[in-house]
Amino acid sequence: MCFHSNNEEHNDKDIACLHSDHISEDRISDSKVINWISSVPESSSALKAQDADSQLSNESWLSIIFSPAVKHLIAGGVAGAVSRTVVSPLERMKILFQVQGPEPASYRGIIPTIAKIWREEGWVGMLRGNGTNVIRIVPYSATQFASYEKYKRLLLEEGKSELDAPRRLTAGALAGITSVSCTYPLDIVRTRLSVQSASLSIKEVDNKLPGIWKTMKIIYHTEGGIVALYRGLSPTLMGVAPYVALNFHSYEVLRKYFTPKGQTSPPVAQKLLCGALAGTFAQTITYPLDVLRRRMQVTGMPGVAYKYTSTWDALEKLIAQEGIKGLYKGMVPNYLKVAPAIGTILIEKIIFMFHFSNIAKRGIPRVSLTAGLRPTFCPLVPQISRNFSSTLLQRYPIEQNNKPPKPQPQKPLKTVTAKPKAPKPTILDYTANLFLLTEIVRGMCPRFRGEHALRRYPTGEERCIACKLCEVVCPALAITIEAEARDDGSRRTTRYDIDMTKCIYCGFCQEACPVDAIVEGPNFEFSTETREELLYNKEKLLANGDKWEPEIAKNLEANQYYV
Repeated sequence: MCFHSNNEEHNDKDIACLHSDHISEDRISDSKVINWISSVPESSSALKAQDADSQLSNESWLSIIFSPAVKHLIAGGVAGAVSRTVVSPLERMKILFQVQGPEPASYRGIIPTIAKIWREEGWVGMLRGNGTNVIRIVPYSATQFASYEKYKRLLLEEGKSELDAPRRLTAGALAGITSVSCTYPLDIVRTRLSVQSASLSIKEVDNKLPGIWKTMKIIYHTEGGIVALYRGLSPTLMGVAPYVALNFHSYEVLRKYFTPKGQTSPPVAQKLLCGALAGTFAQTITYPLDVLRRRMQVTGMPGVAYKYTSTWDALEKLIAQEGIKGLYKGMVPNYLKVAPAIGTILIEKIIFMFHFSNIAKRGIPRVSLTAGLRPTFCPLVPQISRNFSSTLLQRYPIEQNNKPPKPQPQKPLKTVTAKPKAPKPTILDYTANLFLLTEIVRGMCPRFRGEHALRRYPTGEERCIACKLCEVVCPALAITIEAEARDDGSRRTTRYDIDMTKCIYCGFCQEACPVDAIVEGPNFEFSTETREELLYNKEKLLANGDKWEPEIAKNLEANQYYV
């Protein structure tokens, strides 16, 4: 867990949060959400006459929906849930190693344990307890954010706009303690769900294992009420302050070591490495407290051989029976979680942000009631807003104030200091971009834009009904259509031209077509020797459609997921 200010000196520390955090239930933290949320624009005041157009347009609230804060908050939550699911087998293995008592141990080694879980419980056993862990993301993050803002205001000195490093760490530690305390019952339920079906626990084969709510009720009614739901909270809270301090200090030392001479911060790849190493070091030092937490959470559970009355009693008995080595049970799978967790969250966040940004650039989608019509951006909304605002102002004019405006005092000019040049990308940065940002990793969307084609029905009749929606919606004015009525009252095109030298491949024509007549096909690379060959007519477009029809139909079927 870590929180930083908007100061550039501390922004590069955010990468230190991309590692497993045993205190906050191995969450992958996205601390910049705190800063990004604070930058979301507030709702505007009363509408002024001179900017009625902009106030009634989509950008005012669209900028909030697609602001960096909201995008990164959603992306961080989705990526955190996916990363927890990916490392769930290793997490459950770590818990089983931690809670099993002295010899003879039921689970030994990484590979034998995976084989044993698969043999006894199947693939469901690999994800046992993960549902509770994912559900915990929402209340944990909400509580952490709200409490951090509260503690930040309490610790902020008068006359200052930002917290210094010690107060920022204190606010982060207090926010972590608050969020862990509020969601701790879900943590103890998650541990019980991970253990109850294992070989070290007694269970009746014919009985169905209890779920989240039933497990919580059993603990409450049979083990001591609300106190039982917070068993093991003490070692958890004792580990917050040392973990935050060790993580922050070790990251600072590593960051200075990896920073090139003449630069203020290391490249992104080195930042990621610093964060992983700092988190691993802090975890190693405070790991015994995590073992004590797990032991206290399962004490009193049927089938568990040991009984502890307090955290100190658990520490004494654990060292006496299992030695110092017992305080580090499950450390190996805990180390193995770091790399896949970081890799998964980076890939998921990049993919999510990529598609989210595309939606923001294309505008507000709408879904037509016409079957088969794709979501399109309605270009009439801004015009309707302008007409409505003009009519409103004509009918209810705003009284003009004849008083001369007060002179505004001129602000002194600020001295602009040149920022240091950004460091050049290293080979690790190029490698990360190559493997994380290519189509190989994120796949190719069926909505990808290619060479245009006109389609026919299976009977051979052309699909185009000459509605001219594609011609109207084309922002580059590349489409020209002429049509005439037929004997049966329908309309068909006599001319359908696309100037490919003007086309910007926005896909609006395909989105606007109600019958899937004009599409952008699967050919993404094509060239001609003359300019005239890039002036596509109806015959050329129909020929493309006949050639690619099987693949186009398959892509359109896959595209229904996005409608």
